[in-house]
Amino acid sequence: MRNAPALFLISRTHGLKAHLLKSQDYLRLLGTSDLKGIVDYLLTTDYSSELSRIPTEGLMASQLEQVFYKKLSERWHFLLGITSGNMRELLEAHNARLEVENLKRIVRAVHGEEKASDAQLISIPRKYQNMNFSALLRTKKMTEVADLLKETPYKGLGELLVEYERYNSLIVLETQLDKVYYSDFWLKTAKSSDRKRIRALIGTEIDLRNLQLMISAKYMKLDPQLIERMIIDLRYKLRKNATTRLANVDLQEIPNVPLWTPYSQLLHTAVELVDEGRLVDMETLFSRYLYSYAEKMSAKCPTNLAYVFSYLTLCLREAKNLTTLVIGKQTKIRTENLRKLVLF
Repeated sequence: MRNAPALFLISRTHGLKAHLLKSQDYLRLLGTSDLKGIVDYLLTTDYSSELSRIPTEGLMASQLEQVFYKKLSERWHFLLGITSGNMRELLEAHNARLEVENLKRIVRAVHGEEKASDAQLISIPRKYQNMNFSALLRTKKMTEVADLLKETPYKGLGELLVEYERYNSLIVLETQLDKVYYSDFWLKTAKSSDRKRIRALIGTEIDLRNLQLMISAKYMKLDPQLIERMIIDLRYKLRKNATTRLANVDLQEIPNVPLWTPYSQLLHTAVELVDEGRLVDMETLFSRYLYSYAEKMSAKCPTNLAYVFSYLTLCLREAKNLTTLVIGKQTKIRTENLRKLVLF
């Protein structure tokens, strides 16, 4: 019989999931003409408190993105605040994704020779912060970033600076950050009685991350040995012999590597999109698969802790969708094209 703390957490999550935006909400948001229209609609949702304080004159997508990711952080950390023991450790490992995302934003700014600001980072409650982001925001060179990370779980970043400089490719560093996050989260799931379902969700995400890595790295003509080093060495349906083969074949040969059928179909479509130069559509394809899987998981496992992590994954989808919408409206992307980028 499931213990009371787990039942309480799952029960609270059911109530919280009802607050997520639905397909009809996204359709109405797509029909708005500008950022003000999006704000007006969202004033009837969980975003009302923050949005009501933003002046509509001179409204920018970047301001709204901060609100969306602040709400994401609040949702994730709310659940952390009502758990204890092994469940709390597991949620802490999961929520480290926000820390990783902030590190990526800093790394991207340094790569682009820009100065990142605190406003560009996702808000993380002080009591949950483990990184000295103030110091990292002052860095101007990637070596400085690596030096500040030497005493953290992300110390491996410095080991890839040579390869990063050789290819001038951020994917080399970002993948290293992801490896730390996924490895720790996966390890923490071992203590959960619901680890099979939780690992099905996180394992699918890791598989998809690795498959997308293969295609992107091949497109950028990275060395096969480097690609093998970059692979997240955890698996669900994607086995080691398959990742080794994928790392060592040409881009056009990737769909011919024998894989679990859904992944094989996914890769075939993804390579076609890359051949057409549609890299954003390729990334959307993988994201759509993941969020669809999370929806199915929440429907199949309503009394399992996997339901909680499916909800957290769908919270991330909402933040990304809303960010896509406001950027699309600001840059005046045609509605029919913008709809293809929204994941619902």
